[in-house]
Amino acid sequence: TRLVINPKASLDYELQRDANKMLTTETKTAQIYLCASDGMKRAIDERPTENGLFPIGILATEEGTLTFHIETEKKNESLWLTDHSTGICVNLSEEDYTFHTEAGTTEGRFCLSFKNQADAIQSISTEQENKDDLFYDLSGRPIQKGKERGIVVSKEKKTFFNHQ
Repeated sequence: TRLVINPKASLDYELQRDANKMLTTETKTAQIYLCASDGMKRAIDERPTENGLFPIGILATEEGTLTFHIETEKKNESLWLTDHSTGICVNLSEEDYTFHTEAGTTEGRFCLSFKNQADAIQSISTEQENKDDLFYDLSGRPIQKGKERGIVVSKEKKTFFNHQ
């Protein structure tokens, strides 16, 4: 199964870019596929990022334990897997994810998303006091001096401020 992010591609099926998944129950190996927006199961899905979420499905012929594992050469991007059943979110670029599955088709449980290091913040602690009254960007550069404590995180055009 292959996911290709291409801003010039369409979400619709494109013969030169996409391939539907041919599923079989004749094998004991679990099969993974991408759940396309048109309802099709894809082995290859070349597409724009759209909302940044990429649902995946699994066909398992037997109940058991499976592991998600990837190999990547991209050092500045992370591929995150969210298991909606457990609420666990794992950076597959750094660690594998092992889970239990029942026999049959599973859709809606797992979702992939890409994050670069700058927007891979999972939580922010406000327990440490900001003694110098400076706010810093994600590269560690001071960007604002003020009396209010908090952190500014920018993602595209949205700005979030955590005010105490």
